[in-house]
Order: sequence, then structure tokens, then C-alpha cells
Amino acid sequence: MIKDKRILYISPRYFFPANDGAKIVFYNTIKQLAKYNRLDYITNVSKEDFSIKFKETSKYFDNFLYEIKDVSKQSFKDLFISLLFQESYFYKKYHTKAFSKMIKERFSENIYDVVWLESAYCTVFAEEIKKIDPNVKIVSRSHNVEHLLLKRIASEEKNSLKKYLIEREAVFWEKFEMEPLKFVDKFFTITQNDKDYFLKLAPELASKTEVLLPGVDFEKYKFTSLTKEKNLVFIGAMNYFPNIQAVEWFKQNIFDEISLFDKKIKLYIIGKNAPKSIKNLASDRIIVEDGKNKDTDYFNKSRIFIVPLLSGSGLKLKVLNALAMGKPILSTKIGLEGISLINNKNVFESDDPEVWKTIILQNIGKSETLENLAKNGREFVEENFSWEKNMKDINV
Repeated sequence: MIKDKRILYISPRYFFPANDGAKIVFYNTIKQLAKYNRLDYITNVSKEDFSIKFKETSKYFDNFLYEIKDVSKQSFKDLFISLLFQESYFYKKYHTKAFSKMIKERFSENIYDVVWLESAYCTVFAEEIKKIDPNVKIVSRSHNVEHLLLKRIASEEKNSLKKYLIEREAVFWEKFEMEPLKFVDKFFTITQNDKDYFLKLAPELASKTEVLLPGVDFEKYKFTSLTKEKNLVFIGAMNYFPNIQAVEWFKQNIFDEISLFDKKIKLYIIGKNAPKSIKNLASDRIIVEDGKNKDTDYFNKSRIFIVPLLSGSGLKLKVLNALAMGKPILSTKIGLEGISLINNKNVFESDDPEVWKTIILQNIGKSETLENLAKNGREFVEENFSWEKNMKDINV
């Protein structure tokens, strides 16, 4: 455990409310680090988050600096302009003069033992930080292999211009994702798959690279009984292409057919910033909501929690949280990356839409089968995904 240190914690987005996978990781990491250390914080805050009074921040940080900027929104116009000038869209988006100025300001007033950089978007500042203070220990954590994710998204993109732009950004961004890692002292990935991929590209990182598993807030995500309603629930930020792709694939290849066989099955699509293509799916059998309620309310709606992801990388916290609450999960292989679940014991897993149809129609009415899956899933996360235990083992 990192203990008795002065830490500068930097994340690409404000950590509260912790209502998506990345922000849940930020929030729980902050809570664990703040138990034994003094923390300062730099981040981007959207106008929406700015309206929230920063009560949570004062619990954990001595100093808090931020740039008002909604980095969650993507712009193909800006992507086009960046690539027109042979620049990385994501680098320009995150590596701003205002952010650099805030980092320099913190170092002008404090001597830090550790700088913790969340994601590749913040790790672009690693070289700059080492120039300011060569002795500071830099910790970087990758949440995904971002350039690989871009390549996967491009491979599925039907629009030829968008496909080209995303492919070009993947090439540019790979450089900014990999090169700053030589300036960090400890590099964490969230899954073994991601670690293996990074080390394949840069074997010299082996001595400082480790897997740091996330965890579950078991006080929040408590085991609850299954609803009798035949609800299939999907949760995910709907401005994130892999989630849009997942919902469209599930609706077209699975739901349209199974809904004919069982008139009581409903699909809940929960996620903020849904595009028109997703909102237009809404009907009496398909409920599209923006996720303003607590995520635990939506987990409790699910008879089967679905994760039909076809692209993306990294560990999906929504899977861990659903397991903790005792919700049976049906997922593709990609949806379970980094989580060593066993098919038909604590999860249903398949990439075949025909198998998905069979699993849903055969099991959605079988309480005993689903309850056994739920019980085994809860036991699995309790044994393997404790925030306190996983953070306790790290050292810098």
C-alpha cells in the first residue's frame, strides 16, 4: 500500500458522481489512497458536473484545480480537422495549455512523492512532469488499450470517411499512448490481456508493469432477489461507440426474434447521451432511459443482465457490479475480458446470436437456473474483487 505520501492525482474527468465505469475506478482509488496519504487533484469538469457542489472533493483533497471542459463529447468535425493537420485528435483534446499550467502551479507550491495519472489521456503529461521534478514517482494506469479500441471501432465502421478518420487517429494516438510510458515509474493495466498487449509492443516495460484489478463497493452493490419480470437490461454510456454497436447488434440479431416468441420479454437500454438511432428504438417492449436514477435501480430491474459487446477492451465494472447484486449475466467474450468466469456456472457466455436466443428463451423463466448463476456470481466477486485488498498490494 502507498502510505504517508504527498500525491498529486490527475484524472481526465471529475470523479463524482461515480456513475460510469471509469469514474467508479477514479472514486474508489481516491478513497483508498486518501486513507493513508495527502492528496491534491487536477481534472476536467463538465458544465453539468460544475453545477454539483464539490462536497465530495473536500473529503479527500487538500487542493483541487480544474478546467471546465466536457471531454466526454466526441466531435467528428474536430477529428477531421486534427487529422487534416496530421495531429492526434485525442492529444489535442487532453493536452491543453490550461492543464499544463495547473500542473506547474501545483509543483510550484508543493513537493510531491507520487503523481498518479489515470488513463493514457493523462499519461501524455508524464514527460513534462519529469522535467519539472525528475525525482517524483509517476504512476500511470491504463483503462483500455485506446489505439487498439480505435482500430476495432474502425473495422466495424460502415461510413468510409469515418472509417478512414478513425484508422488515422489510431495510428497517431498509438504514438502518444506508448511513448510517455518510458517516463513512468509504475504502469498498471486493468486486465492481463492489456498487459500482454502493451509488453508485446514494448518489452522494456516489463519490470514496471503490473495488473491492478479494480473492485466492487459491496456496501452499495448488495445482493438482491431476482425480479419476476422478464426484463433484459443493458447499461452503458451511449456516446461510446462499442455500446451503441452492442445495442444495435442485440436488437437486430436477437431481440427482434425472441420478442415474437415471448410477448412478456422487455429490453431496457440505460445510458446517458443516447444518439437518435438508439432513442428511435423505443417502443412498448423497448425502454430507452438516460440513466438518471441510481444504477442499482436498473440492475434490480434485470432478470438477465446483457453485455453484447463486439468491440472495446478492458474490464467492464458493470459486469462486476451486476454479479455483486446477484444478476445473471449473458455476455460475449469481449464483455467478460479480464474476468475469469466459467460458462454456465457463474455466467452465460457466447458470441453466437443463435445461442443467445436459446439461452434467453430457455432460461428467462427458470428461477432455479438463474438463482444458482446469481449465487455463484456473487461468491466469485467477493473472493476476487475487493478494492481494499487489491489496492493494499501495490507499492511504488
